Amino acid sequence: MNFKDRAKMLRARAADAKAAPLFERAKMAGDLVDDVTGFLVDLSARVDELAKGGDHGNAS
Repeated sequence: MNFKDRAKMLRARAADAKAAPLFERAKMAGDLVDDVTGFLVDLSARVDELAKGGDHGNAS
């Protein structure tokens, strides 16, 4: 899944968490934070790769 698709999925999950009953929000928010953190780590690694002259193809 590319970064654009992952970002769309994370935004949709955030909207779902916002609409969830209060008692479910904490777990959903925790899971979402973990996924966003992973997304940012992957994105940072990709930026570093490109900065070092890596593949300039489609980011995955």
